[in-house]
Amino acid sequence: MIPITATDDAGNTTTDYSYHVALNNMLPVTFVYPEVNTIYKGDVLLEVVAPEGTYKVEFMVYDTILHALGVDSIREDGFTWIWNTEDFEDRGDWKVLAFAYNRTGLLIGTDTITVGVDNTIPAFSLEIMPLPEKGDTLNGEVYRPDVIVKGWVHDNLSGVGTVKMKITNEDGELVNTGNYEVSGDTAFSFRITLEEGVNILTFEFQDKVENTTTHTCTLTYVVPEVTELVGPEGGTVELADGTRVEIPEGALNERVMITIKKVWDAPPVNGNIELIGTAHLFGPEGLVFRKPVTVVLPYTHLDLDKNQDGIPDLPEDSLVPFYYDGTRWLRVGDANIETEANRVMFTVNHFTLFDLGVDRRDLGAVASRDSMSYFFTRNPLKLGDGTSLVFFAPSDGTITVRIYDLAGDLVAILVKDMSISRGEHTIKWDGRSQTGRFLGSGIYIYRIDYTHGDVTEVYRGTLGVIK
Repeated sequence: MIPITATDDAGNTTTDYSYHVALNNMLPVTFVYPEVNTIYKGDVLLEVVAPEGTYKVEFMVYDTILHALGVDSIREDGFTWIWNTEDFEDRGDWKVLAFAYNRTGLLIGTDTITVGVDNTIPAFSLEIMPLPEKGDTLNGEVYRPDVIVKGWVHDNLSGVGTVKMKITNEDGELVNTGNYEVSGDTAFSFRITLEEGVNILTFEFQDKVENTTTHTCTLTYVVPEVTELVGPEGGTVELADGTRVEIPEGALNERVMITIKKVWDAPPVNGNIELIGTAHLFGPEGLVFRKPVTVVLPYTHLDLDKNQDGIPDLPEDSLVPFYYDGTRWLRVGDANIETEANRVMFTVNHFTLFDLGVDRRDLGAVASRDSMSYFFTRNPLKLGDGTSLVFFAPSDGTITVRIYDLAGDLVAILVKDMSISRGEHTIKWDGRSQTGRFLGSGIYIYRIDYTHGDVTEVYRGTLGVIK
């Protein structure tokens, strides 16, 4: 206790003994590593700088009690200790202490820092859309080359850093790969492209200190194409995805090779028609039947919500079939939609290209869409297959689409200042650069400039290219 006396100009004095000071004659000890308020895993190096005269340094950690770690008395290589954090619980407020002693055992200095420990792998959930067939929710057959991977990932302490994905075939050859930055406790969603046959998907969920959990699932992409011989007795031809045609007896007067094939890049739409992209070509194209045949076209919720924002782009109960007459899309006529089974059934008397969609004039909501929406039919695109940018423009204007590499260099211009009207449009791209060469495998940046009136809206995203 130190007395403090105050005196005024008249010589009056007062003394107060209530003030205290702490006296510490210990020499400074300083942690060099680890860094303060940083999270670590596994073996962590503890290193301090101690004053002259230090003979040994004892290391301890503290939560609610002291845990002795060890003593280092070899000064030549510094005073260090390896802390195996796997023996301690995950928490962000471990106190790490260092005590310096001289040769007589006298404590001559201390230092304390706070660090975190995280040795727990992230938790996750995964979903494949559309759901695979002939398997479970993450394994089985799929009948489209692109699927949506949706999920959620959580880490208690350090936070989630990345989701790493790779796809290999049965021979172990790399088909596709990608790293996706995510935030903990938030949903993520990305589109991946599969190869025909077996695709082995390996996901790594990694937190910010590189604790990693891995999950593998297997998707077999079955190309939706079938050919069968049908005669006057009739029959049913069906694709693996559920698309089929039922031909009654007497509809054919001779045996015909019937084909059904999924078409990914259908002709562009016209007017207020908006298709969902389930086009199938029935052949021989132009074949006319003596009796009406029944066509069944299935769809998935992925078809109705292309950008996977949780809001359907089209109302399911308003889907109707359309056919392509060589120049434009026309409505088939009467149809039966089964929303629980996710399919539309209708009768026709000829073969051509069929798809599902809506005519927005029937909805009384032509003016209800007031924002740009878009998606690439293949992302990543495989060289030789190409991709299409399908977009809806809410008003007349112009559009420019550019592709850049990760260095920011322009590599391709799909269209520049192209005039567009309100409605849905399609821009095809084969993956070639401005010089006509195919781009190399990798991640590219697309930029969409949509100008209407005095306003220019800019949309950016990533587009993968694989060979």
